[in-house]
Amino acid sequence: MKHYALKTAGVIAAAALALAGCSNSEQASTEGSSAADKASSAASSAASSATEKPDSDHALTLEDGVVRATTEGKDMTAAFGTIHNNTDKDINIVGVHSDDIKANMFQLHEVVDGVMKEKEGGFVVPANGDLKLQPGGNHFMFMEIQEPVQAGDEVDLEVKLADGSTVDFDDVPVRTFGAGDEDYGDFQDNGEHEHHHH
Repeated sequence: MKHYALKTAGVIAAAALALAGCSNSEQASTEGSSAADKASSAASSAASSATEKPDSDHALTLEDGVVRATTEGKDMTAAFGTIHNNTDKDINIVGVHSDDIKANMFQLHEVVDGVMKEKEGGFVVPANGDLKLQPGGNHFMFMEIQEPVQAGDEVDLEVKLADGSTVDFDDVPVRTFGAGDEDYGDFQDNGEHEHHHH
């Protein structure tokens, strides 16, 4: 009788182990399925995001960006480069600002018949096209500067769009080139520096 009881206990123990193994297997299967579902969901979400329109920080990029270093006795400078529109719609830039440049006035300027003046209505960057900021043409102007903008520094620029949003152009290099306050004519004689938006 004792032998039978031990044998029965062994059968029960084996059955319990089998059930536990089955339960663990089912749990692992369930967890694996859950992980697969999560991965599938994440992939689907990523694919959806990839097809969405870029946000404003990616809508515009700045290439060959440079800020002219200030010279002694001068309280104005400018920024140049090529702004590329990565969208299929025109983008209207209506303002510019920089916390790194201590200026009282930040303006969008154009040169007409050799005379530099504020650009009414701002700059329009055409859909999938470029806006060139260059000496003798359109440029960002910083005036009544309180502290020198020194060659070798990097500054962050923020442009304001007509829809109220802003776009940042980070780490724009500051360089010295011997242009006058309104001429900037010899800028193009200097080497170019490629700059991309981060």
